[in-house]
Amino acid sequence: MKNIQYGIIGCGEHARRSHMLPGKEISSLQLVAVSDFSQDRMDLFEKEAGHSLAKYTSADDLLASNIDAVLIATPDDSHSDLLAKAIEAKKHVLCEKPLGVDESHLPSIGKSLMYAEDHGLIVTSCHPRRFDHCNVWLKGMLHEFTHLLGPLVSLNFTFFYQKPSREWKKGRGLLIDHLNHEIDLVHFFLGHDGFTAYKLIDEFDRYHVAGIRNDGVAFSFEGMRRLNKHAFRECLLLRFERGEIILDYGNGNLILKDLDHDRFINVFLGTSTYHKRFCAVMENFAGSIRGEEKNYLSLYDLRVNTRSGIRLTKGNTWTYIKPVFAPTRITI
Repeated sequence: MKNIQYGIIGCGEHARRSHMLPGKEISSLQLVAVSDFSQDRMDLFEKEAGHSLAKYTSADDLLASNIDAVLIATPDDSHSDLLAKAIEAKKHVLCEKPLGVDESHLPSIGKSLMYAEDHGLIVTSCHPRRFDHCNVWLKGMLHEFTHLLGPLVSLNFTFFYQKPSREWKKGRGLLIDHLNHEIDLVHFFLGHDGFTAYKLIDEFDRYHVAGIRNDGVAFSFEGMRRLNKHAFRECLLLRFERGEIILDYGNGNLILKDLDHDRFINVFLGTSTYHKRFCAVMENFAGSIRGEEKNYLSLYDLRVNTRSGIRLTKGNTWTYIKPVFAPTRITI
């Protein structure tokens, strides 16, 4: 099967570090085109790609070219419009999260997802924690842990990142950028269920959301971007009826507390790496286009992740009702 020729719209640092460079390691992916308003940025991508690229100042011109797929990495208020254009051009799409940032974006996103479903186009996004080896291992062990410690009662995820620039998405809270990641992680571990979530804090450099699922599992997400150094520190706490598990992604240590037997077990899983997570995202994008593996995100995932961020940004609470039957059509 031929390699997938793809283009990148938006040549910022995140697109370079998280997609273009990891994509170079995927043999079935070939970057052939870029689009950005900055010629210097496109030149940098060409230099790091190691071969000549078609360069467009217009995203429309890139989408009109003979490519198979496109990566959308522009500012997120443009995502829904570019997603629609890419789908209309019959391109497979990896669109950076969130797919939209406003209620007015939801109808267009829903229409794009339905069109993609009807025409066999892959649409995915960027939730790399699903590929973190610690999370993959932990998910595989959840049955064993519930047998040992009893049913899961709560999931708490916290992160500490470097301070953002004061010009970074000025005037916006942190929730719209990150809640979709955390909701997606819950679904990765536990599957989909209805839930009610409450916005507690949404500031420029901090957010906190808490809620409960219909199955009784409570959740809490708290993130801050206040570190003075460039770092990504994340921690997961799973509480069961008779103990808990604490996972520090930064050092790869997992602590299991079996309170029935006063046992404390340390397991070293190995540190997480940002680069490997994104290599896996890009590899899955290529593999799903080629029909070699399943898209790691369903259109149902994209729907719930997008709506969660938008609804809790605009309001203080949101209740998601899971359909009794799996939807045959994707609505947003």
